[in-house]
Amino acid sequence: MHPEVVTLAAEAAFATGNYPIARSIIEEYLQTKPQHDQFFCRQKITLGLLIDVESEETYGGESILQRKRALNELIVALQVAIRPDNKARYEFLVFNVSVEAWKIIRPFLRIGRAKYFVEEITSIATSLQDLTKVDADWLTTFYGGAAFCLTDHGDGKGASEMLDKAVVLAEVAVADVVALEETNQEGILRLSKEVEEFHREIHVDEAKLD
Repeated sequence: MHPEVVTLAAEAAFATGNYPIARSIIEEYLQTKPQHDQFFCRQKITLGLLIDVESEETYGGESILQRKRALNELIVALQVAIRPDNKARYEFLVFNVSVEAWKIIRPFLRIGRAKYFVEEITSIATSLQDLTKVDADWLTTFYGGAAFCLTDHGDGKGASEMLDKAVVLAEVAVADVVALEETNQEGILRLSKEVEEFHREIHVDEAKLD
């Protein structure tokens, strides 16, 4: 069976809550030692999400350990996606990994827990910033999360560097907004002049008719 069909089946099983079926499909697929292409990455992403769901009833250190296991599957997919021979065509997978990883990490962005996810979140943030096109707001969110994890880990310098990157993006965003407002203002003034000219011409024509 074509890898795309198998991958779609696994994703559909997971999306509909049929977790045992999703796991069975993924494990059977991975046992075939498939080539590391986009389907392999998508299977790994789904496996990571599956581990996260299966860990919902875990607590404390076990909960953190299982979430790191889940993230490890996503990182494997990320490493394949950012390889030089894949990077240009698999950028969408880097973004997908970041979205799913954030869902796993976000609940642990608390003092005493965030420090356990430094490696994963910084790795993903670095990969995001290397994309040819990335949403600045999303990247800023990741920088902020990474800074929190680094702070919780006691790495003030690393946290400061991440925050500096977030500030740069924020400044660019503000500059873009200001430029857009100035452009809009220029457009409004131009339109106002055109309307005034239109009214003047109408009054001129009315005067001729009188």
